[in-house]
Amino acid sequence: MVFMTQPDLKCIHEPFGDAFYYGPERLSLRFEDDEKGRAESGFSNSTYQTILDRFDRESAEVRPILPSAPFPPTSLFCVANPCK
Repeated sequence: MVFMTQPDLKCIHEPFGDAFYYGPERLSLRFEDDEKGRAESGFSNSTYQTILDRFDRESAEVRPILPSAPFPPTSLFCVANPCK
């Protein structure tokens, strides 16, 4: 929660939850019998690939916290100073 409230950070909170609970590749049984609820959630088409694609899109818009880190920007869930 602390990271999510910082104006100079962009945090993607629990990004895989949409696909896990609601998407066609869902692994949770929580909403298995609630097709209407999944559709109304707005995440019924979320897949793990669409989440990874979101990382790519959003990481291109910001400067990573650790710009010289030995891993791709998609591995960063929190990034600093959104590009303006």
